Amino acid sequence: IVRVIDVFEENETSYIVMPFIEGKTLESLVEKNGPLDYGLTVNYIGQIANAVGYIHKRNILHRDIKPDNIMITADNHAILIDFGSAREFIQDKTQHQTSILTKGYAPIEQYSSNSRKGAYTDIYSLGAVLYYVLTGTKPMDATERLYDTMPEPKQINSQITNTANKTIIKAMQIKPEDR
Repeated sequence: IVRVIDVFEENETSYIVMPFIEGKTLESLVEKNGPLDYGLTVNYIGQIANAVGYIHKRNILHRDIKPDNIMITADNHAILIDFGSAREFIQDKTQHQTSILTKGYAPIEQYSSNSRKGAYTDIYSLGAVLYYVLTGTKPMDATERLYDTMPEPKQINSQITNTANKTIIKAMQIKPEDR
C-alpha cells in the first residue's frame, strides 16, 4: 500500500501527500508486453491481495482496484495506489456511498450509491485485474454481463491454468454472495 506522508485541507479540498513511486503501472506492462507470465502475475496479485486484506481488516474498501492503480517497481513489488475512492464500510450493511467506478473492474453493486457492500466488492475487482493481466483483454462491464456472457479467461488464453480460470470466474460472479 502506498505510504501516506501528510494529509491537509486547502481550498475546501483534502490533499494526501505520498512518496513518488518509481515504476510502471500494471496496465502499462500488459499494454507493452501482452499477457504476463503466470508466476509473475500470481506474485503481483498475491501482494495486492495482502494489501487489500490489510485495509479490509480496518473496514476500508478501496473501490477502484484496477491495473492502472497498481504500480510495479523495478524489484517486482506491487503497490496499490489511489485511495481517493476508498470508504469505510460495514460488511453486508447497506450504506450510502457515492457511486464511483471503473467499467470492467467494478462489480454491479458499485453502480448504486445505496447498496450492500463488503469485502466481496474489492474481490470482484481483484478478479477483474487477474483476468486482464492473464488475458491482455479488459473484462466485460458488469452491467453488460447481466445480458451477455463474458468469455472465460481460458477461452482467450489457453495457457491459463484451470485453477486460475476457476478463481477468476468465482471472484467475478455477478451476485456478491457467490464470490
